[in-house]
Amino acid sequence: MTADCPARGLLLLYLGSHGNLPVSREKTKLVVGRGEIYFEQFLPGTTTGQGELYIGNTPSADLTREITYRDIYNVRNGVRVLDMRVPTEETNNGRFTTDNISKEIIALFYSGGTEPISQPGAEAVEETIQVWRGRWFQIGRSAARPFGAAHLDFVSATLDGDPVPAADYTFERETGRIYINPNATLIENGDSIVVHYSARSALVLVTEPGYVALTGALRYVSRNPVGDKLNYFWPDVTLFPQGGKVLKGDTWQEIGFEFYANSRDPNVAQVYAYNNGGAGLTPGEEAIIGSGITVEEFPYWEDQIDTIINVYMAEAGYPT
Repeated sequence: MTADCPARGLLLLYLGSHGNLPVSREKTKLVVGRGEIYFEQFLPGTTTGQGELYIGNTPSADLTREITYRDIYNVRNGVRVLDMRVPTEETNNGRFTTDNISKEIIALFYSGGTEPISQPGAEAVEETIQVWRGRWFQIGRSAARPFGAAHLDFVSATLDGDPVPAADYTFERETGRIYINPNATLIENGDSIVVHYSARSALVLVTEPGYVALTGALRYVSRNPVGDKLNYFWPDVTLFPQGGKVLKGDTWQEIGFEFYANSRDPNVAQVYAYNNGGAGLTPGEEAIIGSGITVEEFPYWEDQIDTIINVYMAEAGYPT
């Protein structure tokens, strides 16, 4: 033991007789991220939600928190020294992709809505179409249905009152499209033919771009198979489509979105990360545990007691 530092002497004495001091290390908490994303769109001009829409399977999701700082320097002995770094801006945003290509997700992608448009049934319809060889032409286009009609029962085509040979064209009933064969014998480029058909009644779901910002609340419900479950909730976000959508390929289609957290209410945080924790016990559960068995074991023993009372005792003539 040293006179100038008694504590140091005691430490050296302890190490000499016991070896190194034990080091306590907390176990690393690993997480395999899995979860579900829900979006509750606000009614226009309000912060009133319409219920949370499950986005569907989301192969990827990530968060970003960006902070902008203002540095304050002072000069000491001719050198600029950083005195303080002050945060001046904060942005909370994120991205996710989904392979749930539903009409609701398509509507979110176009920031619009999906509306049903009725196609009334009609008999003996005639439509004049100017055609060219080797081209497809959509039947039933109108101001109300620019994309055309579908589910048509084709009857015939005529040119100047004469029937067009069936070999001159190909007709698709489901899509309502007609193709003029390149080697058509009667039809020349620029001719106007009259198509005779009947339309079946149908209901078509149409999505149109809304050209508005989508605002609402976003929720992430953690379903981690490994690691602590941490949920996230953004009370107010603006949702944007992010990236493109592959229409054709050998992989599953995916749609990407990006969101930015808003701060309309100063009393509400931009994002909440929370763990629901463990649920409290009911008085009945506390009584079960107090009896010396677990809540999980209780149903088994309850069944055994029921069998003893209502089967064995009843067979032995005991009153039940």
